Amino acid sequence: MSNAMNIQIDKIQIGTRTRQNLGDIDGLAASIDRVGLLQPVVMSPDGRLVAGHRRIEACRRLGWETIDVVVVGHLTDALNLLIAERDENICRKDFTPSEMKAMADRLKPLAEAEAKDRQRASGGDKTAGQSGSGQMALPARQAREDVAEAVGTSATTLRRVQEVHDTAGDESLPASVREIAREEIKVMDDTGHVAGSHQRMLEAKWEHTGGPRESVSPRQRVRDRKKDPALGLDDTMMYFDHQVKALDSVRLPETVSAERAAPWLKQIAAHRSAMNKLAKQIKELIQ
Repeated sequence: MSNAMNIQIDKIQIGTRTRQNLGDIDGLAASIDRVGLLQPVVMSPDGRLVAGHRRIEACRRLGWETIDVVVVGHLTDALNLLIAERDENICRKDFTPSEMKAMADRLKPLAEAEAKDRQRASGGDKTAGQSGSGQMALPARQAREDVAEAVGTSATTLRRVQEVHDTAGDESLPASVREIAREEIKVMDDTGHVAGSHQRMLEAKWEHTGGPRESVSPRQRVRDRKKDPALGLDDTMMYFDHQVKALDSVRLPETVSAERAAPWLKQIAAHRSAMNKLAKQIKELIQ
């Protein structure tokens, strides 16, 4: 259960926050001054802020020394309050993918606490939370999906954001791969599109390892392309790049006939024409 109280703002441990750009704090302060603080900030039992940094800053601008907080020790309590916060008012600033990831990281200890509670409730069975096939059972999956919902995304998108961030910080990978991942983090945060950045990160890792391409299900790929139309062109360009690299090592056998080779020349000309048209569009876009 959560516990509500009114405490000194300075006693809340804000720490390194998800959001660096807090958005329109003056607008939020005006809203709070007009209608009051509709949702208390959310704090963990040890005094760390879980959610509500913008509200704290807005209240400080109003000269408040204390603020209403709710102390949460379990995932469900935090999720309900975060969903309420998300819908609180029009002054809310949407989370970027990286901010969603950081918020989810802070919810992870609460999710783990609930997992332990479920294990105790099942009599301490170490297999609780797994199905007979060894796959993650519904309660654990539901917790992950609930966290994603609270920060305003899907579990799949949140996983992809996490993987791009993990790659950016993986010292076992070449600096060039980590740099691509860092660039894709910026792209995600600037555009809000995750699928394309995640795929480009995977391709960079694949080029380094030489291993098989980490696949996405066809159905998921269709959904991704609807969200990010450029993803289809990403796929085409990556496929074309791999084929060109393969062709670069090809040498015509001395035994091949002119009659057999003539259609290849027509195909090359057609591909060149298509690529020239695309190159022209891209040049017009970036100039």
